[in-house]
Amino acid sequence: MARSKRLGFLLCALSCSSVFAGDAIKDFTLGRYVPENAWMYIHELNTEERAFICEHNDRVAQAFLDSGIINEVRTLIASNMTDDTQRASFENQWKLVHDAVQDVPWDSLAATEFVYAQQMVPMVPRHIFLFRSEGASLDGTRKKLVELLDTIGALMEKKTSHEKRGDVDVWSLPLFRGVFSVEIFQKGDILCVSSARGGTDDVLALMEGKSGAKSILEHPDVVKAITMAAPPEDGLYIFRLSMFLDQIKAFVNAAIHKAGEHRELGGDQEQEVRTVKGIIFHIIEELNFVDTVVSTRRTEGLQEIISSRVTLTPDFAKKPFALAFTQQKQIAQFDKHVPEEASGFSLWSGVDITILYDAVIDFIGKEVPDGEAALKKWEKVQTDIGFNLKNDLLSWISGEMISVTLPGAMPGQSNAVLMLRTSDAKLAAEKINGWLDMLAAFGQENQIMVGPCPEVEAEGFRSVFHPMMMMAQMKPVIGVNDGWLMIATSPKALNMCLATAAGKHPSIRANTRFQNEGLSPEGPVSSASFTDLSNLGQEMAMAFGMMGMASGFMPDKPEMRPIKSIFTMMTRLAPVMAQIDYLSSSASTSRFVGDGWESKIVVTYKPTEKTMSAKSDDAE
Repeated sequence: MARSKRLGFLLCALSCSSVFAGDAIKDFTLGRYVPENAWMYIHELNTEERAFICEHNDRVAQAFLDSGIINEVRTLIASNMTDDTQRASFENQWKLVHDAVQDVPWDSLAATEFVYAQQMVPMVPRHIFLFRSEGASLDGTRKKLVELLDTIGALMEKKTSHEKRGDVDVWSLPLFRGVFSVEIFQKGDILCVSSARGGTDDVLALMEGKSGAKSILEHPDVVKAITMAAPPEDGLYIFRLSMFLDQIKAFVNAAIHKAGEHRELGGDQEQEVRTVKGIIFHIIEELNFVDTVVSTRRTEGLQEIISSRVTLTPDFAKKPFALAFTQQKQIAQFDKHVPEEASGFSLWSGVDITILYDAVIDFIGKEVPDGEAALKKWEKVQTDIGFNLKNDLLSWISGEMISVTLPGAMPGQSNAVLMLRTSDAKLAAEKINGWLDMLAAFGQENQIMVGPCPEVEAEGFRSVFHPMMMMAQMKPVIGVNDGWLMIATSPKALNMCLATAAGKHPSIRANTRFQNEGLSPEGPVSSASFTDLSNLGQEMAMAFGMMGMASGFMPDKPEMRPIKSIFTMMTRLAPVMAQIDYLSSSASTSRFVGDGWESKIVVTYKPTEKTMSAKSDDAE
């Protein structure tokens, strides 16, 4: 099982001093070595409460190693080599790298803390990995990682260098023109792996307390965002999206400058570059309205709870793209249309598509070369086909949406109901019925039947039916009711939602499982959801298992054989997917709070004999 921890740990880690935001993050000690200009910061603590989750992930990782897919990949690559010498060289190189990877005691990295951070510096992003473990165990891991670098370097005809930076030994393997490399160093019980010298030097500067070196956890905006989120216990995640977009602009500038060094641009070419740059920067500026996302995690029993705070930029109210999201009406009662029997639901206040459409049209007309001519062509196309996107569709779609999943007529089947809020219910009904009339006329020769649906306990609904739907026992219905455009796979499912909305049927609040695993927010929400994950592993295993059958329907042509081989190979992952049988459900809720969103996610795991035993011991 130790071998699988190298993947199990990553699955677990990534499954996703007073100056450091106070006592709330005192246990997240590696964070003080993450540079201030990192836009992404992921920090995991390996706590006792999460041990059962890591055991699950270890089992999945072991199943992956046992699946044989790694050898399948090797065989597939080798089979496409026609030269025997080339194939023999590849097999030798594969074995060298495989053995070097196998020799690394990856499980020693998972002892205490793990950090991943990214700096979006010009030209090439920097990746920083930090691990905290017992120094003695890290010694062997660091040596084996350096040996792995040596092996990779030898195959690439490059050499790993070793140098002292201060009092620290650093090993480095250059990979791409001096801007991308792999660097490794160990300082006490901390091991760092970086993708560039600059990242390594930034970490070392923080470790050595150099003047001017600051951690991400010292930045005022980050400190403020952390204090607005729930205190973390075993997970802390920071995404500075505004900084990321600013760094993307620096990347574009650097790329243009680099291109200019290699060729002389004439007047027209230089103007084209300026125009393209202006368009890119304008788009970035319009999208730059989310400042920082901070998420914290804690694990309680069989549940992991993630709390998040999304902070918007101070000027977000001046940007149409931001207004399209922030001006939406929140949904007053999350369970109004969700029956007790629902196995899952999702609702979202959505986005004002009209604002987005107008912003895009305005941008094209003002910023894009020949934009006005393009818009005139667009208007002509709409006139010719007799359909105006804004007037005939966007003008009556409000943006809020609800989806509900209900049990089907037979085991394994499910019914679905989708609801879209309308801003003009009368116009919506007029347009929908007009399109259904067109479908009815077209469908006469294609066995598509459109007609009234008296089974629905509300007026104005029509059914759309095709004989092929009979096997699935589906009878889709569509109509407008109480300001919502409603589409359902069956009248029964729709009636259940309508009865719930009318207060004649219990809502999901009465569902015992939802009471134990879901979230029941009071008051308006921007979003809410509940998803049944208890059969996720079986469903994914079935999907991967059918890939081999799908490959059988592909034509047996030379150009298709690699694709057929990949599809067949993927069936080996079916038993791996089947091991993901430990999840029960996922629930979430969020609301807009004036300058951003606050949200909560709860993931519930299935009980095991071990966790049940531990719970029994705690009760005693």
